[in-house]
Amino acid sequence: MDQLDVEIKLPRLNVNQKNRPNPSNINNCEDYYKITIFIPLLDSIIEDLKRRFYGQENQTIQTLTYFIPKNLTKWSQNINSTISTNIMVQKIKTSYTFLQVSDVLLMSEIDLWIQKWHSYDLKGQSVPENVFHALEECCETIYPTIKSLLIILAALPISTASAERSFSTLRRLKTWMRSRMGEERLTGLALLNTHRDISIDIEKIIDRFAAGKKRTIKLLL
Repeated sequence: MDQLDVEIKLPRLNVNQKNRPNPSNINNCEDYYKITIFIPLLDSIIEDLKRRFYGQENQTIQTLTYFIPKNLTKWSQNINSTISTNIMVQKIKTSYTFLQVSDVLLMSEIDLWIQKWHSYDLKGQSVPENVFHALEECCETIYPTIKSLLIILAALPISTASAERSFSTLRRLKTWMRSRMGEERLTGLALLNTHRDISIDIEKIIDRFAAGKKRTIKLLL
């Protein structure tokens, strides 16, 4: 703060202070602001990250990451494999009901998948560390359900860029001159602006426009 010519001072401390943090046994400004600002800020960030990545809604995604062989070998060594496999099967059956597979078959696939990569790890052979390498090593004939789950994991979006694109497009379309534009027209213009790479056949558009109702101008030849 010397460069800003600002002197850091301790606020007035009072035993009965209720409207702001009032730690006791503070000897300098650094300790005061560390206790009242820095540590609470870190706690808030950590809790936000836990809520974002380890919340109940993300438990299913976290379960899918265990099928990556590198995570699978660590996971199977640390906890009771039989009990945890049952829990994993139930989570998958509950979340992905479209997978028409019995509990016994899915558990057998998981056990074979664990044994395969556990033996690779014991021999010192390379174990895939990401979902794309795991997909290359996953035989669909032997592990059909695990193959499907890995494809789901690989296809999960890592960001929401599509929403950002739509917002930037709407700012160009929804101006004050077009504030009363209909929803259908607004959606159509936004899609045209966003998907510029799609080629459009003008002749088909004219034919569809002309076939909608009778026009004063003869459009169909």
